[in-house]
Amino acid sequence: DLLDRLLLIELERIASDNRMDEATFWTQFNLEKPKLFGALLDAIAGTLKHLPNVRLDRMPRMADFARIACAYAEYTGTGTEKMLDIIMQHTSRQTQEVLESDPVATAIRDFIQKRGSWTGTAGKLLELLNETAPTPRPDGWPKQANNLTRKLNVLHATLNEVGISIRREKSGASRLLTLESSAETSSASSASSEANNHAGFDRDD
Repeated sequence: DLLDRLLLIELERIASDNRMDEATFWTQFNLEKPKLFGALLDAIAGTLKHLPNVRLDRMPRMADFARIACAYAEYTGTGTEKMLDIIMQHTSRQTQEVLESDPVATAIRDFIQKRGSWTGTAGKLLELLNETAPTPRPDGWPKQANNLTRKLNVLHATLNEVGISIRREKSGASRLLTLESSAETSSASSASSEANNHAGFDRDD
């Protein structure tokens, strides 16, 4: 959720022959500051000019930010569609950041990539994940089934982004989870209730 509200920017390491001390940096910056400030004002004015005419056929998270970014893209000549592609690529990168930084998300992704689909209880799923989990367990690794259920509540949107759907249903006294990759999801699954497809979990699950 936090990553959806951030811009990830990778900076290259400054080569030794391009480094400078702080006094030199600020001296050069202050010489350029009037031009930078003027360029910033031009960018704001150009963005505000195009903003009323921006119409998006797909709306990413942080919709207002996306409209402003696309208005700026129209001002610079980049264009709305290219800016939307950049934003969507950024969203995909955010998803990968979550997957790579969360051991549970990575384990579930690998688990479903091998099986295609799986149905069972949260307790059984945790048992299977534990079989391939590193020892000692990573920080944040669920110790009990209800911990895993809460974790899935947090991760279900991220897993959906990489093509893994999570549904729940009751079977007698048991609560079952169904995990499927997008390649395995059949048209019959669309007949499930919206509550199931949304993979929302009750507090007592």
